[in-house]
Amino acid sequence: MKTFHSCLLLLSFALPFCGFAQTVDTVQTDITQETFWFADKVHLLKGFIHIRDGATLYIEPGTVIKGDKASIGTLIVTRGSKIVADGTPLAPIVFTSNEADPKTGDWGGLVLLGNAPVNELPVFYPNGDSLNYYGGNVSDDDSGILRYVRVEYPGVAISQGNEINGISFAGVGNKTIVDHVQVLYAGDDSFEWYGGTVNCKHLISMFAVDDDFDTDFGYSGKVQFALAVRHPDMSDSAGDSNGIESDNNAAGNDLTPKTKGTFSNFTIVGPETPAVGNTFGRGARLRRNTEQSLFNSVILGTWPNSGIRVEAQNTADGALAGRLEVKNTHIAGVATPVAINSATFDIATWFNTAGWSNASVTNASDVQLTAPYNLNKPNLLPTATSPVFNSAAYTSARLQVPFFDKTASYRGAFGLQNGIVNDWTCQWANFADGANLCTVGTQDFADFVNDVQLMPTVTSDFSNLQIDLKESLDLTVSIYGMNGEFKGTQVSQRAAAGEHTFGLDVNNLAAGIYFVQIQAGSAVKTEKLIVVR
Repeated sequence: MKTFHSCLLLLSFALPFCGFAQTVDTVQTDITQETFWFADKVHLLKGFIHIRDGATLYIEPGTVIKGDKASIGTLIVTRGSKIVADGTPLAPIVFTSNEADPKTGDWGGLVLLGNAPVNELPVFYPNGDSLNYYGGNVSDDDSGILRYVRVEYPGVAISQGNEINGISFAGVGNKTIVDHVQVLYAGDDSFEWYGGTVNCKHLISMFAVDDDFDTDFGYSGKVQFALAVRHPDMSDSAGDSNGIESDNNAAGNDLTPKTKGTFSNFTIVGPETPAVGNTFGRGARLRRNTEQSLFNSVILGTWPNSGIRVEAQNTADGALAGRLEVKNTHIAGVATPVAINSATFDIATWFNTAGWSNASVTNASDVQLTAPYNLNKPNLLPTATSPVFNSAAYTSARLQVPFFDKTASYRGAFGLQNGIVNDWTCQWANFADGANLCTVGTQDFADFVNDVQLMPTVTSDFSNLQIDLKESLDLTVSIYGMNGEFKGTQVSQRAAAGEHTFGLDVNNLAAGIYFVQIQAGSAVKTEKLIVVR
């Protein structure tokens, strides 16, 4: 892994934040050798850009990549090549629209093509070009890293009914790292897995037009901690829009490998009140012989068809045989919690099987999430008395693998771990039309703190953090570098209400700009600190 040296750290303090206008690097040809994109430039994709011939593209934390609308700017990682987009909480890597007034489906999206197994013909869009082939027999194939990455306004239509997803994983193997990734305003699906074995954690889908999470063609990977929030005015006019959609393949036959992804700790928030004429469907649509499973999750909102729907007799047969599982899952506020199109399968009895601990409640409010329908600042944290707490289980054989974090004792994407809010969206995620720091699962800092001061803010040895707490709470103070690299925690304790002073030791830090992150209860604030030598 290469080390990046951002302009933020290399420039003198006279220009500490690279205040000059960023230049634009227009990318119009394929990437065929080791390449580096740095944060001091905006990289503009024109047309379909392939990372090919075994090349690796390294992207510095904080870099912005824009897609051109007219030429359907799209970045495609071909088989045997890699993308290393390894951002940080303080410096996420952002793929976005080049339009002055960005809108859903402005550009193509991000496509990863790998050598892992699939059960369909290995050709990807936009045509049968061999560069777009995917699939093989390498389960542990490695397409690189996507970590702390946002993909905004993707999903342009190539032709009627043929749109690019926000991120497409096609035959991607399980050595690929995907963690803390968000897709916003996708013109089609936010995330789609076409076969493959890649595992993912901490995914966010905001305001997709079609499905939030779609699996097919034999996908067998695992995903834990995922959030989907739907906008009542945004759905797919060509068909129904679902939170989760899963097929073995379009024909629903027995081709192997079977689609049998394992999802756990999902929060799927449907629209509170869909706009007239919109085509929202199901919180989870499991059809066409899929063996997709869902555990420890929450589905709520107005899904007109059902919370979970099982379709086709072979899908029902798989469910009865235990090849498709739904356990420890809450469905809230959905008029028809579960549905099926097979007269030989009693899905309500199946869903409520003793020991599976599934539940359906009449009102979305019964699951007690704080503010799930606030589209500008959604808060999906459960309140203190929510039934999601202490109701998760990891006893299924599908969950008995090291990938799953079994200390998450709650249903849904958010809860408490070790008594602290696990707001994994802090700093890097974007909600509605602007970047909000820690918007999901956090309150305003002023709710917990009367005053906070860091003095001095320019130092060579020590700085004092003075904080006045309104109540007793858990207090954590950590230092991060300008590129988001963790430099250590200096305070971690239960602090009483009142005034406190903590000395922060920076003697071991090199000269540069740092951030002091202060977490007081479920609120977070960041202060800038400059170290001189």
